[in-house]
Amino acid sequence: RSLVNIVKSNRLCHYHNLAPLVVSRLRLIPDSKDKPILLDVREVEEVNISKLKGDDVEYLPLSEIATAADKKDSFIQLLPEKIKDQDQQIVILCAGGVRSAQVASIFDKYGWNKIANLEGGIKQYGADVGLNK
Repeated sequence: RSLVNIVKSNRLCHYHNLAPLVVSRLRLIPDSKDKPILLDVREVEEVNISKLKGDDVEYLPLSEIATAADKKDSFIQLLPEKIKDQDQQIVILCAGGVRSAQVASIFDKYGWNKIANLEGGIKQYGADVGLNK
């Protein structure tokens, strides 16, 4: 199953204030009606190489986020509509998990309650499911 399908079809169990979400240990909550949004913070050139698809995937490069990260109002204005709600479940990802951790800390700083950084990013996901062989 794809990362999008795993995450979209279920609700994530733990959002431990920036604790990384390990691909191989996605924990799910039953009775889910809300799907998390995947926020891909890779740069446009990277997304053009391998793009996640789905209604619950949003793209916002770290380079754009960095321009607005100093002020909460500017940061919120930059966000796609789907993730402006501070109670929205958001899984932030990038290629390797470093940039997404930076973005997760910005969300945390401004009061988002349900954020998770995908540890190891898309590269680790590919390794865990055997796509990098």
